[in-house]
Amino acid sequence: MFIYLLLFRYIISFYTKSMDHIYKNIYLGNYLAAENENLLKMYDIYTVINFAAELYNEYNDIISYDLNLYDSPEENIINTFERAYDYVKKNLGHNILVHCYMGISRSSSFVIFYLMKEEKWDYDTCYEFIKKKRPCICPNYGFERQLKEYYYKYIINKK
Repeated sequence: MFIYLLLFRYIISFYTKSMDHIYKNIYLGNYLAAENENLLKMYDIYTVINFAAELYNEYNDIISYDLNLYDSPEENIINTFERAYDYVKKNLGHNILVHCYMGISRSSSFVIFYLMKEEKWDYDTCYEFIKKKRPCICPNYGFERQLKEYYYKYIINKK
């Protein structure tokens, strides 16, 4: 079993960069980046926001904000994303790593949400903007549906 875990970790690290700079003070990554305190210090990461329910972060000199989401299309993400958005807005002067297990679905969905609110961009524009910087992103279809509904209900009506 241990050898399979090591192989899985190697595959993740080979196919996805552990962390990418996306927008202003926001970095998007996977659990490997979140586990590497030297990498976090090198990029001057002040806070790590974890969207993976199956992971827990603990650091000495870095703030950890754990928001427990499962990568399930049925998971309700909007309330959690609103809390995370407020947290990021209060910490604009500091670099923040947003991560989930692989940095592909949950955390990328939050960064899409953040850009939709900040830039008033639609889902597809946000997705393409992030995809250029982190090609492995792939929000699950339930997250995509909720983000598009949020955009049309709350962003377009406030423009």
